Amino acid sequence: MKQNYTSSLRRTLSEVCSIMLAPLTLLFALFMPNIGSWADYDFISDDIHYSINADNKSVSVVSRFWKYSGDVVIPSTVVHEDKTYRVTCIGEDAFWYCSITSLDLPDGLASIGRGAISACSSLTTVICRAEAVPACGNIKFSRTPADQATLYVPASAIEAYKAARPWKYFGAIQPLEDYGKSAAFGAP
Repeated sequence: MKQNYTSSLRRTLSEVCSIMLAPLTLLFALFMPNIGSWADYDFISDDIHYSINADNKSVSVVSRFWKYSGDVVIPSTVVHEDKTYRVTCIGEDAFWYCSITSLDLPDGLASIGRGAISACSSLTTVICRAEAVPACGNIKFSRTPADQATLYVPASAIEAYKAARPWKYFGAIQPLEDYGKSAAFGAP
């Protein structure tokens, strides 16, 4: 009789714990996407984490959850172990929940991953030097005040950015040549 009671009590406690942990598991899954990717990087240069792409000639900026802050400048190229790589991608969730105020993206940028610039509530300025609008797939600047921020792009590409999602949601899209004149961001 005692064994049945103990076994029943264990089973009940196990079920109660499972019921109590289910909402926490769901919340974790919703608010902490791609947690495994945050640890995946090949090298660090000037406090930016990079992953070498499959072509072995280019790199992607990768996430360092809550690590990037202030004015962030992504260079066109980086050197690692005496090899120069072009920066062509901002990876998924790269700046997710970071307290960045400005983001300067390189001219060779080809793509931006899902959620890369999400929940950046302090972001006021983005400089995108790419003539061709970087592919963004389904990214949105969710929980980032893009409608209150200024996007600076090459003058010849302004109309293309104004027509492209999610870029068209910026409050203002200005020629790159004007950003040095802005009080929000110093001259290059």
